[in-house]
Amino acid sequence: MMSNEKRKTIGRQLNTQASIAEMTDTGRSQVFTLKTGRKVTFRFVRVPASEVESKTS
Repeated sequence: MMSNEKRKTIGRQLNTQASIAEMTDTGRSQVFTLKTGRKVTFRFVRVPASEVESKTS
């Protein structure tokens, strides 16, 4: 029997408050600090459907 409870999120979450449609040409980024103290930056990049294969391989 499945529960209707929402699954607890583990790990880090990207901030999704602004929709991708609202992104500027410069894009958006989000910085996370890892346990080691190092920082990692996630950059949101818009990839046209016709370029997905060549840009994500």
